Amino acid sequence: IFYWYIIKTITMSGLRSVRVLAKSVRHYIIMVLRVIMMKVVAIYRRFFIAGYLHGDCSGGWKWKKHLPEQHGDHTRIVCISDTHGHHRLLELPDCDILVHSGDSFMGRKSSAGWDLIAFLKELLETGKVKKYIIMVGGNHDGRFQNDPDIAKKCHPIIWLDQSSITKDGITWYGSPHTIETRSQNKAWQVKRTELKGVWRKIPKEIDILITHQAPRSATCAKGCKFLSSKVLDTSPQLHIHGHLHDSYGVNFMGSTVSVNAASCRGHLHHPLYAPVVVDAPFEKWVLEKANKAASE
Repeated sequence: IFYWYIIKTITMSGLRSVRVLAKSVRHYIIMVLRVIMMKVVAIYRRFFIAGYLHGDCSGGWKWKKHLPEQHGDHTRIVCISDTHGHHRLLELPDCDILVHSGDSFMGRKSSAGWDLIAFLKELLETGKVKKYIIMVGGNHDGRFQNDPDIAKKCHPIIWLDQSSITKDGITWYGSPHTIETRSQNKAWQVKRTELKGVWRKIPKEIDILITHQAPRSATCAKGCKFLSSKVLDTSPQLHIHGHLHDSYGVNFMGSTVSVNAASCRGHLHHPLYAPVVVDAPFEKWVLEKANKAASE
């Protein structure tokens, strides 16, 4: 029995060592593949991807290497999301407003979200973003969720957490919530059935909705059907979201322009998708609201 115990102990110890070694080798291989992938993505972006996905809310969304001149009565909004620490690799054009719809961090030990805030403040200070920046959290942003002073730390960036703000006559509403999944990144996640109550808090009279969660649509089968219903009921002019990376792009939900601005593709979290640039007719929207209020 004694010899059997010794042999078993040595064998188990050896197996543990093999497992630890295999885990280390796997981690090293993944890190090497990430570096290689970053190089491939950088080359691909440089030579094969047009600079921006651009449109003016009336249709006709096109890939543009160089943006057209901005009309005087339009406000240029640049939409990004799910940057996962790669925000400084994005080629952002000059704009009036920049929107980030969640997922700044890469992992739970990452500091990328704090660097994103510093980066966004630099954009305001240098005048690359002329008016203001609005952002919401995402399911990877647990360090933001656990910080009670996050709104103060973001200032002058506007932080929205189931809250609204009106700027230049345009009302914005933002929410970081998403459907709960088996992912370890569970910031602001709730069960699918409970999301209906979250979306119920979205005011009726808003112009632009920002959520991390993507709505269900013809191009996004994994989206939230309750959010889709709310968007169709509320009919904001613009809905900016992310979360489901491979549903990147622009479509219409009723009269609402729906923008999935995810910057990273798939689960490798490398920046590949171009920023979405919206030339929005703010003056027209404000006038339409005023006429509607007067008629009522």
